[in-house]
Amino acid sequence: MKNKKGFTLLELLICIALISVVIIFLFRLISLIRQDEKAVGYIRANQASRNQVVGEIGSIIAENAVCSYSTTGSNSRLGLITLNLCTGKTLVIETKKDYIKYEYDGMVSKYPMKDKSAWFNPLFTLTEGNYYGYDYHKIVFKTEKKGLDASPIDDIEIFWVDKNGFADDDEDRLIHAQFLPGVEFNKKIRNLSNPYISCRDENMYDETDYGCFDTNITSIVRTSTLEINPTDDNIVSTSNSPVPIVAWYNNGVLKLYSEAPLLTLSPDSTRMFSYLHALTSIDFSTFDTSQVTNFTAFFQNDVNLVRIDLSSFDTHNARNMSYMFDMPGAGSVGENTSKLKNIVFGPGFDTSNVVNMRYMFTDNASIESLDLSMFDTSNVTDFTGLTSNCGSLSYLNLSNFNFSKVTTNEALSIFYNDNNLQTLITPKYMPTSTSLYINLPYAMKNATLNRTFTKIDSTTPSNIELTKVS
Repeated sequence: MKNKKGFTLLELLICIALISVVIIFLFRLISLIRQDEKAVGYIRANQASRNQVVGEIGSIIAENAVCSYSTTGSNSRLGLITLNLCTGKTLVIETKKDYIKYEYDGMVSKYPMKDKSAWFNPLFTLTEGNYYGYDYHKIVFKTEKKGLDASPIDDIEIFWVDKNGFADDDEDRLIHAQFLPGVEFNKKIRNLSNPYISCRDENMYDETDYGCFDTNITSIVRTSTLEINPTDDNIVSTSNSPVPIVAWYNNGVLKLYSEAPLLTLSPDSTRMFSYLHALTSIDFSTFDTSQVTNFTAFFQNDVNLVRIDLSSFDTHNARNMSYMFDMPGAGSVGENTSKLKNIVFGPGFDTSNVVNMRYMFTDNASIESLDLSMFDTSNVTDFTGLTSNCGSLSYLNLSNFNFSKVTTNEALSIFYNDNNLQTLITPKYMPTSTSLYINLPYAMKNATLNRTFTKIDSTTPSNIELTKVS
């Protein structure tokens, strides 16, 4: 049977079915395109969050370096990696479908993902490779969309070279070079500057031994070009250092060269840069101080240093910081001429294991302000002369100091001859014994309590501001 136009009923039904299929296909195509656009929007939003969190993670790794790591693997539900940093801290990174978070130094930072569907792949992969002869590890955070175009979008990578990694096929060649112990290094660089230097005391314990002073070296820099032939006289690294460190003097500049990216200081770095009377700057950016236990007299008598930047220092192993910034006192060349005004302490300047801070900042004639609030002194037993003879010092913050390990009043004689001290923030933990006290240079008052103090002892309130009584 045919209708008026000559189509059979069967043909009409087939046409309707074909039109329906086309409509459904177009509807599905439009839906997929919209869903794909939506997914791309989600991914871009997620990518912005991940760019931020991964940038923060990268900064932490760059500042601390990674010594080792462990991972539980990465799957569709959870990815977890633990990075053991060379500063003794831990960085834990966790990724799930709906967030990325990391835990570092007691803080948790969490970044939620806007899309919780299969359009976002939150997983990371951990791979290894070789970079200029050094082993590296790499975390790749992946973003995928699985619509019409299933390609990855802007994977983010973080990589690091292991601080104790090995070069390819050479297990004896560590990627760091080891400096000589402090006194030996110091002797060599002064002799490079002036071969005729003659010291009465080769260990440089005599501050009146003027023949030991170097008056030529004005700056110490790392250079990427070796300009001389290495010899026993100019190699300033240990004999078992994987690669040498070569030093030479040229027109006021002491240059250091090594193939190693990190220059590791000796555990005993006593007097490493002391007696450099003309020194105005040192670049520490590629120095590894994490092994140093002894910083005694590290900058002693460097009277022309105006600013010391220790923002890259890792001192978590340090035990002795006595005389570290000691400048000339009575009888020394350049008496009371120290120009030091600013010391920059970075987050890695850890004093929690330090036992001795004897005369650490003594005889600094120009320094006006010291904020030592980041110092952990819970193990220090000797603070003798900590800031003594600092005639320009007007502000001193000891708010986190702990005097609980000190047993004698001599070890608490901190402020001798600090005759310009205007403001003092008192310590968090006072001496525990009632017989122990710290004499102030003169009467100082706390306005809130309306009390005047002439000494600090077990009864003194913690973390209050004392100002000089006019």
